[in-house]
Amino acid sequence: MVDLIDVVLEGFKDIVEWIISSFMEGLRSGYRTLSEGMFGTPTPQTDGVFIFGDPTNTPWPAIHDGLIGGEITLIALLLLIMSVQGRHTIRIFNIGSAY
Repeated sequence: MVDLIDVVLEGFKDIVEWIISSFMEGLRSGYRTLSEGMFGTPTPQTDGVFIFGDPTNTPWPAIHDGLIGGEITLIALLLLIMSVQGRHTIRIFNIGSAY
């Protein structure tokens, strides 16, 4: 025999799940619409989870290849090294102001 509390609990879980899924769908569709309207570029569609998969629609594979395996990563690392070394030089030789 099924207890009344189990029925109420399952109903409550279903309601919460429906509210969360409706909210998430609204966020996804709003982000898609806003992204295409503001930037003129479609949202990347991936073969995995949204952030961690490889993009499959048109402008994104070239952007992904340029970012992950290309020149942009190398330039970013060089800028990081230059910034850190510059800060160390300023601190060692006391070039900057006291503030």
